[in-house]
Amino acid sequence: MLHGSISQNSKTVAVIMAGGSGTRFWPLSRASFPKQFLKLGENGKSLIQETYERVSTVVDDVIVVTAQMQVDLVKQHLPGVCILAEPCPRNTAACVGYASRYVQSVAGNATLLFVPADQKIIGEQEFRDVFINALALASQQAVLVTIGIVPTKPETGYGYIKSGEKKDFNSIHYFSVESFVEKPDLVKAKQYLASGEYLWNSGVFSWSVSSILESLEKNTPEIYHAIKQMFLLDREANIEYIRKAFPTLPSISIDTGVMEKAPNAVVIPGKGFAWSDIGSWESWIENSGRGIENLIIGDVIALDSKGCGIMAKDKLIAVIGLEDIVVVDAGDAILICKKDRSQDVKKVVEMLKQNGRGSIT
Repeated sequence: MLHGSISQNSKTVAVIMAGGSGTRFWPLSRASFPKQFLKLGENGKSLIQETYERVSTVVDDVIVVTAQMQVDLVKQHLPGVCILAEPCPRNTAACVGYASRYVQSVAGNATLLFVPADQKIIGEQEFRDVFINALALASQQAVLVTIGIVPTKPETGYGYIKSGEKKDFNSIHYFSVESFVEKPDLVKAKQYLASGEYLWNSGVFSWSVSSILESLEKNTPEIYHAIKQMFLLDREANIEYIRKAFPTLPSISIDTGVMEKAPNAVVIPGKGFAWSDIGSWESWIENSGRGIENLIIGDVIALDSKGCGIMAKDKLIAVIGLEDIVVVDAGDAILICKKDRSQDVKKVVEMLKQNGRGSIT
């Protein structure tokens, strides 16, 4: 399902992957209003708006891939952007194939940059410089590029990439990928940090259309052969084909389906900026750059409190003597929790559904 279009002259295209649900950001994030549409900073912009601004300066065109039910939200946050709507969620390998096939049908063998819609960056220009290097490398070499973040602490909430042989191309320094590693325990995370061989997996990728489609054909043939037929028919027939074909696609991540198997996977280390996938209210606070200062949005009075994240919607919130506490007012629900327990918010969402209160999730 296509809304808008890209130019047939586009040589570089960014694809913003915006299909997530973000249950760990309840009560602000809901099934009908997921994390990427939240305004979690003090600049008044949503995460997807920040992402668009980050990528649009380094490419010729931008596409957003999202769920059909979120199309109107995307249009509100990014008026005029090209949107590819998925009839149902089938993970990132299907998303990559869907968008790559569309770009091929319009612009041929363009170079693509795939980015999640819900990451937070401090040091925007430095991150854009890494984008530029990834696009340059992918446009000149038959490689699948991922961006790895140089770790700053033994993080257990991220997947890791083990880097291999160092390589250079036109002053771009990169490494072969030895392996992708799932989220480790604290002991392993400390070992990874000490070794200097591991990078956080950012979920950002770059490749040419031909390189990724070739890898999809080899490693996920069901996805490849289904998407190969897309955008060959007239509009109405194509919509019907996509509606029927999409639910049959395997639900598999691009990491598992392609990157872990591809001999031409490489990684560019990213450093000089702060990066987070903002996976919880705790990471929202920790990545604000405020240290022990409170992160406050809205009408809030915080007396003798530190390390807190407090977000007011339409009423005054006053806190006294609190430390490392999250308070979020969403109008119809309020969350109050210890900062280091914010990952458990998803358990609250499950409890609400089990108790027949899914309307506020």
